Amino acid sequence: MNRKLMLLLAAMLVAAASLSTQEPSLHGYLRHQLGATANDSRVVRNVVTAEVELGYRGTDVDVLLNPWFEIASDSGPEIGIREAYLDYYTDFVDLRVGKQIVIWGKADGLAITDIVSPKDLTDFLIPDFRELRLGVIAASAQAYIGPAVVEFIYVPVFTASVLPAPGSIWYTSLETPIEPTINPAPEVGSSLDDGEFYGRLHMQTSSLDFDLAGGYYWTNEPSPTITKEFASPGVLSSLTVTPEHYRQWLAGGALSSSVGPFILRGESGYFTPTRFLTTDMADADGYVEKHYLQSLVGADTVLAGIDLSAQVMHQYVFEHEDALRHDEHSWTATFRARKSFLREQLVFDAFSYVGFNAPDALAKVGVTWAPADALSFRAEGNLFFGDEGQFGAYDDNDLVVISTRYSY
Repeated sequence: MNRKLMLLLAAMLVAAASLSTQEPSLHGYLRHQLGATANDSRVVRNVVTAEVELGYRGTDVDVLLNPWFEIASDSGPEIGIREAYLDYYTDFVDLRVGKQIVIWGKADGLAITDIVSPKDLTDFLIPDFRELRLGVIAASAQAYIGPAVVEFIYVPVFTASVLPAPGSIWYTSLETPIEPTINPAPEVGSSLDDGEFYGRLHMQTSSLDFDLAGGYYWTNEPSPTITKEFASPGVLSSLTVTPEHYRQWLAGGALSSSVGPFILRGESGYFTPTRFLTTDMADADGYVEKHYLQSLVGADTVLAGIDLSAQVMHQYVFEHEDALRHDEHSWTATFRARKSFLREQLVFDAFSYVGFNAPDALAKVGVTWAPADALSFRAEGNLFFGDEGQFGAYDDNDLVVISTRYSY
């Protein structure tokens, strides 16, 4: 299925390119990154990446091809395509077919209604937000009805998030009382009924920008099903863990508005059903299905030449049980600051996640120097705090990353 779709996409790209009425646009970059842990100077990232963005624009048709190539010191070369799609424009409807990255919602660094594109979590949240998103093979349509834009997306081929591999400093295993047997995740089917369906209504007025969004889709990250066997009542003899992707519904929305010097943002999503792990040893499959609500409020402003942003996100699990390995209420905040000097040649920036339940945190602090338009150097520190939680689990993984980038 994947091969046939990619061959069809390649044929469409060639056909569209032959219709182009203008010179193609070409952009890209070449970058070297060196990352080492702060506590023992262990090199965990030594990578050269090249990315090309080739576009053709015609009267009614646009084409984008965005391949990348990467070679790391601890692995062989890799090549892939971030995006490759064809746009076709009419007076009322815009169509896009191919591999595409879809960005929904108003949150900065957090995802609520931004559910279409899976994530590359190989290096946790260390890469730039743009590089965390993965493209999906999809057909999308945007219809313009007065001030409203109605968007529909169909994803025929499921794409899962990429998780850290065993041996990586970002890999975490499920805590179990005995050593489990790990099964591979079953593949998601490729029939029409196995596809993913998304829809969004977007409206923008002079004072308000808002979305209503929904989806019926497969979870991007698998949830473990735990099968238990007992030698005698209460005496566990074996555990089998099978990660599974499962169907989920989302209904939500997002909005933003300017109020004086502030841009205020809000976003909320209701998810059902969701599997939460349970510590109840009598449970047959190790999880309980619940519904949960995620909501976020945020504000952006500029103060003394510093771009500032703050967000708070709350998650509430309906009909919570004490045996769940998840709190009934979860709180996460983010803070961002950015200040530029010398006409954007020197930029200081910071972005932090703070989890209030553990508590724990991740702070990303960096400086970028661009002595020429095409050349830039960046140094970034990634600092983890806490003893447990999403960020505290990596307390020993404080990381320094040095990058050199040439853009064209």
